[in-house]
Formats: sequence, structure tokens, C-alpha cells
Amino acid sequence: MYAAIHTLTLQNFSGIYIVIGYGAEIIKRVFPSLAKIMPIFLHFEAVIACFLTIELLKNYGRKTLTQYGCVGCGIFTLILGYAMTTIGS
Repeated sequence: MYAAIHTLTLQNFSGIYIVIGYGAEIIKRVFPSLAKIMPIFLHFEAVIACFLTIELLKNYGRKTLTQYGCVGCGIFTLILGYAMTTIGS
């Protein structure tokens, strides 16, 4: 249970929901020509991740997958924090 709570918390810190919600606007500012098709790719990636998760759950189980997900989210949140501090200075 603790690993699931940590994973959810780390997902919120990583800003993934902002990317999902505002992905089209973010891409529109960087690559205007991809603004119309990028939301399709963002949602297609989520569908692929669902099927990958189903297969991983069959092979490794929910507890193991949740623990690795928590560690992965923590590592990438640290990397994101480091990148944000070095870009700003």
C-alpha cells in the first residue's frame, strides 16, 4: 500500500498530468506543425503502456511492479529536479 501511495505522489511531482492535459499546447509552442497530431501520439502511448502493464502484471505481479514503478518515478523525479535547477542557473 505504501509503495502505491508513493508512486502516485511521485507521479504528481513529475508533472505527468500536466503533459497529458496540456501536451498539445506545449508542442504547439515548440513545433507548430505537429500541434494537431501530437495529442494522438500522447494518447496512443498511454494505450501501449496499458497493454505493456498487463503483460508485466501477468509475469511479475502487482507488488513487484508497484515497487519498481515507485523506484523509477523517484529516480526520474530526481533527474527532473536536477535538470530544472541547472537550466535555471
